[in-house]
Amino acid sequence: MTETDIQTTNQLDCFKKFFVFDDGYSSLKEVGINSGFDTMDIRSIAWRIFLGALHGICGNGWIEETQQQRNKYQMLVDKLENGPIREKNLKKLTEESDTIPDPLSINENNPWCQHFNEMDVEKRVGVDILRLFSEYDFFRNDQVREHIKRVCVIYSLEHSELQYNQGFHELVGVLYYCISRDIQSWKGTKEVMDNLMKDEFKESINADVYKVMSYIFDEQYMEHDAYTMFDLLMHSVTDFYDPNETRNSTIESPDGSATHTKLMIKCDKLFKELEKLDNQLYLHLKYEGIHLVIFGTRWLRLLFDREFHVMDVLNVWDAIFAYGNNLEFVDYLFLAMMVQIREPILESSQYSTTMMLFMKYPDIKDIHDVINLAKELADKKGDYDPLPYIKPLSGTTLTQKVMEMGTKQRAQKKQEEFTIPKHVQEDRSVAEQQQEQQKTEQQQKKKEEAETNELVKQRIKHSIQLLSSSINNEGVISDPSGVVEALSELKLVNAVMNGLLPTELADGYFNIFDKKE
Repeated sequence: MTETDIQTTNQLDCFKKFFVFDDGYSSLKEVGINSGFDTMDIRSIAWRIFLGALHGICGNGWIEETQQQRNKYQMLVDKLENGPIREKNLKKLTEESDTIPDPLSINENNPWCQHFNEMDVEKRVGVDILRLFSEYDFFRNDQVREHIKRVCVIYSLEHSELQYNQGFHELVGVLYYCISRDIQSWKGTKEVMDNLMKDEFKESINADVYKVMSYIFDEQYMEHDAYTMFDLLMHSVTDFYDPNETRNSTIESPDGSATHTKLMIKCDKLFKELEKLDNQLYLHLKYEGIHLVIFGTRWLRLLFDREFHVMDVLNVWDAIFAYGNNLEFVDYLFLAMMVQIREPILESSQYSTTMMLFMKYPDIKDIHDVINLAKELADKKGDYDPLPYIKPLSGTTLTQKVMEMGTKQRAQKKQEEFTIPKHVQEDRSVAEQQQEQQKTEQQQKKKEEAETNELVKQRIKHSIQLLSSSINNEGVISDPSGVVEALSELKLVNAVMNGLLPTELADGYFNIFDKKE
C-alpha cells in the first residue's frame, strides 16, 4: 500500500473510531473543541451529529434518517420548480382553468402573488451569492452558487416569518464547503478500498461502515444535506435574524443602555461579561462609546465566518458545535476575540480606529489561540479573576484618568490666561482683584461657549455631509469607511457638548478628519 493509499484510508479509520462504538461521542466532542477535524475528513458527519441530524451510532438508522431528510428537501425543490406560474406550467394553468389569474390582483391565494414573492427572493439571494467568498475559487463555481442559492431561497420561502436575510448565504456556504471537502476525500478512500480490499473487505466489519459512508457521502445530495444542516443550525440563531426584532429599534449609549432586540440584549450581556473579565478594556470601550452591537451583529449572525480565513472558520465551528448547549461557546469566542486584540484597542484613542479593529479583525497566526482562550473562559463560567492576560489599572479608572487629564489642561490654560499681572495686583484691593478676576472668567466662559457652539455646528454639518456622500439615494451604504468616520466625528462632538473633551483637544482630533479629505 502506497503512502497515498494510507492517507486516503485515514478517513475510514477515523469514521470507525468515532462513529461505530458507543463511547465515540465524548471523544468526538473533545476533538472538536481541542483540535478540530482538519486531518480526519469526517467533519460534516460530526457536525450533523452535533446539530441533531444523525442519532446513535453508525448503522442503518443513519441511512434512514438521511433518506428522510433528503426526500423532504426534494419535495421542497419540486414544489418550487413546479409552481403554477413557472414558464413550463403557465400554459397548462391557462388551459385547465376557467379564469386566468390576474397578475395585478393582490389576493394572497393568487398564484401570481406567490410567483412575484419567489422572484423577489431569488433576485435578492442571487445578488448576495455573487459576492459570497468571491476570493475563493470554490465559491465562484456556477453549480456551487446555484445549489447554495436554491437552499437559501427554499428556506426563506418555507420560513416566511423570517424572510430572506443577508447572512443566510454565508452560513449555507460554509456548510456546503464542509460537505464538499469530505466527499472529495471519500472519492479517494472509496477507490483505494475498492481496489485493495475486494472480497476480504466485504466480509469484514468494514462492509457495514462502507455501506453507510457510501450513502452519506453521495455527491448528488450535497445540496440536500446542506439544507438539512442549515435548517437545524437556524434553530439556534433565528433570534439574530428576526425582522420584527431588528425593525424599529434604537441603540442608546452604553451607560444605561436600553436594549430592545434579542440581538442587542445578547450584546449587552456580553458587555457586562467583559466588565468582569477585563475591566480596563470595558472602561475604554465605554468611554469611547463603542457599541458591541455595531460589529457584534455580523459576528453573531455569521458565527464569525467573515472574521477569519475559511479554513479557520471550519475550526471555529468545530468548537462551537462540539461544545453544544445551544451554541453557548459563541459567547466565549466573542469575549476571547475582544481580549485577543486588547492591546491595539487600548492604544487607540480614536473611535474610527477602534471600530476598524472590530470591523476588519486582524489576522490571527493560529486560530487555536482564540479557541483555547475561549475554552478557558468557558471553563471559568464567569469566575474570570485572576487571568494572566488581564492588566487592570491601578488607582483611578481609565475614565477618571481621561477626565482628570482634560480638567488639568483646562485649568492650566485658564490659569495662564486669567492671571492678572503682578504690578497691577499690587495697586488694587483684594475685593477689586476678585471682582476683576470674576469678570474676566465670565467673559472667557462666554467666549469658550461661543467657540464650542460654533465648533459643534460646523462638525455636525461636516458629519451630515460625510453620511450623505456615503449613502446612496436608495439608502444603501456605498462607503462604509465614510460612515465610520462620520460616527466617530459625532462621538467627539457629543464628548465636547457634555464637557468630557476640551475644545482645544477636540480641534486636534477634528483636524485629523480634515486631513483625510
